[in-house]
Amino acid sequence: MGRERQAVGDLLRFGPDAEVIAPEHLRERMAEALVATAGRYGLTVLGAGEGRVAITGGCVPTA
Repeated sequence: MGRERQAVGDLLRFGPDAEVIAPEHLRERMAEALVATAGRYGLTVLGAGEGRVAITGGCVPTA
């Protein structure tokens, strides 16, 4: 778990340029971290699919 947490932290440094393809459990941890981060900014992730995410609340950029 420690190595996975470190990997997530390292990958988050790349911002929106990073995407974990595999392994699936690391991809899931990244998604969880991003949802938690959005929550800190008052945003709620409603759902995702086909490269799109629905977000509500806070200040969401349109571009």
